[in-house]
Amino acid sequence: MMLINENDFLGIKQISKHCSFDIISNYIKEREELDLISLIGAPMYFDLIENSTDSKYQLLLNGDSFSDCLGNQIKHFGLKRVLIFLSYANFVLESGYISTPFGMVQKLGEDSVPVPMSELTNLSNRNKRIAYDYFELTKSFICSKKDDYKLYNGDCKTYEKPIETRGKTFKLITKNKKIKRNGDYRNYISR
Repeated sequence: MMLINENDFLGIKQISKHCSFDIISNYIKEREELDLISLIGAPMYFDLIENSTDSKYQLLLNGDSFSDCLGNQIKHFGLKRVLIFLSYANFVLESGYISTPFGMVQKLGEDSVPVPMSELTNLSNRNKRIAYDYFELTKSFICSKKDDYKLYNGDCKTYEKPIETRGKTFKLITKNKKIKRNGDYRNYISR
């Protein structure tokens, strides 16, 4: 069973109407089995596959709103969105090639010009970055609901350190205990 289907791509990523979803489903399955297991861990992945209709997993797959550690309302877009961008990243790199008895060939039409591999690689890398950005939001959701997602084996550790500067109190949210004090306040969140 795949976690996403053809309708999940609508309005997010354009796939040619002439492209069979069976071809795209190969990329989806590959990304589920490799990237998703890597992102959420094998125990959670297999539990998700077995219990995908459970409400907690529907929220994880489709997105939901939640409160972050500072009480801000945040929306994550779900693992389906992550999988769409990861699958599309592989699809754009490999979809132009077809296996024949004579080896791999690239199909060309009369009015078509192949896109250079460097541009396809850039497009693929961009879609992977977007997928991982979406996953960071989903990871924040998972970590905010640790009791519901006990099988998640990723890193949920954040450290909050109140910092006083110029009469304002800030909280620094960092993934490690080292705090850079170089005057760069982009990582500081006003409280």
